[in-house]
Parts: sequence; C-alpha cells; structure tokens
Amino acid sequence: MDEIPGKKYIPITEDMLDHSVKERYARINFEKGMNRGPRFSIAMVVVLAAVFAAQLYWDGLRSLQAVIKSGALYRNGVLDGQVWRLISVMFLHGSLGHLVGNCVALYMLGMICEHAYGEGQTVLLYFVSGLGASVLSVMLKPGPAVGASGAIFGLMGGAVAFLYNYREHFFLRDRRIGFVLLIWSLYQIANGLLTPYIDNSAH
Repeated sequence: MDEIPGKKYIPITEDMLDHSVKERYARINFEKGMNRGPRFSIAMVVVLAAVFAAQLYWDGLRSLQAVIKSGALYRNGVLDGQVWRLISVMFLHGSLGHLVGNCVALYMLGMICEHAYGEGQTVLLYFVSGLGASVLSVMLKPGPAVGASGAIFGLMGGAVAFLYNYREHFFLRDRRIGFVLLIWSLYQIANGLLTPYIDNSAH
C-alpha cells in the first residue's frame, strides 16, 4: 500500500490480532490420537471371557446355588463376612449375551476413557464404580447377582462427564457419542430385565 504523505503507519503484528473469536469456536477432533487397542480394556475383556468359560465348565449357571457358589453377589453371604463377593461379582456373567454386551461396551468405553483420562485413572474409575455398584446392589436387592455392568456404567458416566464438560470444543460427530451411550444403556437395562441374576439396581 502506498503511504499517504504526513500519515504515520504502525505495522500490525500477530500478537496484536484478536484470536478470541476464533478460539471460542475452535473444534477439537476427540478421536485424534485415540488408541484403538486400549490395554486395560482389552485385558479385562480377556479376563471376563476366561472367567465365563470357567463358569460354563464348572456348571456355574446350572442353578441358584451354583451361581452363589461361583462367587455371585449375595446379601446374606456378604453379611456373613464374605466381602470378597463385592469384587468377584464384577468378573461373572449370567449368559453369553450378557458377556458379549458387556465386553463390547467395555472396549468402546474403555477406549474413550483411556484416551480422555489415561490408563491409570480408567482402572481406578472402573473398580471404584464396580465396588460402589456392588454395595448399592447389596443394599437394595438380596441377590444373587452377577455382572461387570456396574463397573462399565462407571466408565460410561466418566465418558459422558468428559464429553459434556468439553462439549463446546468437540466436533458434532464426537458429541453424538452420547447418543450411542444412551442406546447401549437401554440395551443393558432391557437385558437385565430378561436375564436372571442380573441386577439393574447396579446399573
């Protein structure tokens, strides 16, 4: 631009520009850098599948007593000092459909949470949620009950909380993850109504 005689021009530099509007509407691709092989989640899927195979091998689903003997959550047992049932219940399942639904959800939610919070916090969230679900289940239902759903619902809560807190920073496709989580939760609750030994109060 040609200078006008008698006018003094101040050069505009990058630090003088106002980027607040651009930054306010900036979007982050949440999936960028996400590990498609979350270590903790995959390890837990393998463990859950192995435990279910052991349940079938030892006829752990044959009867009510067999379910209790396999380590199911059972109020009277916990009150009698078998507090280990609060943990063992997280590794047991009532049917193949129950196992598959939980493993798929665990993988998906674990992938989200390990990306959002890191592996260590995801492990803590999983087991604290599972323990809390077990305590609530004992308070509300006599049992027996089995399933990792309480712990997995904890991961879902963590994922929803993270996506909600940072919702303004994500692309629309990332925010739609919440809708997928809703569909899964409805499936799990319906499965809990149809499958014996699954306690929806933990959900």
